[in-house]
Amino acid sequence: MVDLRCTLWLFIAMLSISSTDTAFNSSNYIPQITLKPVLGKVTATTFVLDIPQCVFSDYAGSDIWLVIAKQDVALTLSDSALANKRTYNSFFGNGYYHIQPYSGITYPCSNDFNYTRVGNGDSCNEIEFCNGPLNSSLAYRVKFIRLNGTTLLNSTQWSAVISLMTARNRATIDTWPGRRSGGMIVITTILSICIAVFLAGLIATFIVGSKGHLTHKTVEKIEVPLSEEIKFNDYQGHSADYETNIPKI
Repeated sequence: MVDLRCTLWLFIAMLSISSTDTAFNSSNYIPQITLKPVLGKVTATTFVLDIPQCVFSDYAGSDIWLVIAKQDVALTLSDSALANKRTYNSFFGNGYYHIQPYSGITYPCSNDFNYTRVGNGDSCNEIEFCNGPLNSSLAYRVKFIRLNGTTLLNSTQWSAVISLMTARNRATIDTWPGRRSGGMIVITTILSICIAVFLAGLIATFIVGSKGHLTHKTVEKIEVPLSEEIKFNDYQGHSADYETNIPKI
């Protein structure tokens, strides 16, 4: 009987420890940009987050939301504000929004690599809590939360500040050669000389070829065919014979 009671108390203690560990993991997990070799992990409108492992796996029936917030707004949001779900289209007025939730079963406890791309949606007119594109001029923080209706049950910490890729204005690009390195100047000079020599040789070849072609045509124009000279001489010979045979009066 004593052994049975000890076993029962031990089982209850293990359940309590397991529950405590799960809560500890969720409240201390920090979302981050994936470290895996994913193409385009940060772009001008998206970034790739690791899916939390062993954090929400015990909450298969719960909705897990991802909150996207401006970096300066994120740390001011209370639990009640986070539980008040905001749409993507309200972001610029509120400074944060919620992405369509997934069941806790989609956040497994495994060694498989799972990730989500934030900002990858394009149907925000049809989906209320859509995963719409981000603004490259802003910096963000994100966190995962577990809600029951309008009650926040638990959540992760806020991520570090996430900045997106931004295109550089062409007007700000310095093209003055003085800013270039010595090696670049040497290479540019050598290439310029090679191109100049090549063009000079090409022009000279064209001029020489053109002169030869013109000289050949001139010789052909002044040259008299040999057959014509022979005919002309024969004509002169016949004319002389004709004159000697004319009877004198």
